[in-house]
Amino acid sequence: MTRQSEKSLATLAKVKRDEEGVAAQQLRAARDRLDAELERLEAVRRYADDYRGHGTGELAQWRNVLDGRRFLLQLELTIEAQRAAVDRERRNVEAARAHWLAQRLQRSAVDKLIDRRAEAARHKERRSEQRQSDEQAARASLQLGEEPGV
Repeated sequence: MTRQSEKSLATLAKVKRDEEGVAAQQLRAARDRLDAELERLEAVRRYADDYRGHGTGELAQWRNVLDGRRFLLQLELTIEAQRAAVDRERRNVEAARAHWLAQRLQRSAVDKLIDRRAEAARHKERRSEQRQSDEQAARASLQLGEEPGV
């Protein structure tokens, strides 16, 4: 493997590691946003449950009852909107996870390519060293065979 090729692969590997890191950060951020949306949804649900639990009593006026029903309806709409936000963030998390996995696979492929090329270079070097050793042994054998008295 040439030095230029090694340098190019090393640069590519660094870029892929950086891209994977960015994708991992994006995945963590998406998970954090999902967790925040889930917390908001749970808070709105608890609030609605608490409000429902405070009965209006027998002496409640119709106006208070109607206001209370409108308020509960608004709470339900808020809960539905928050559920939609949670669903949106779940999709974002899945998209971020898919992107991160794709970056991870690309980085892994580059790492394997680098490893294979390095192994091929080591193998080539070992063969070259073996060939040189064989040639030296052959020359030594010829030199010993050419000496007088052998």
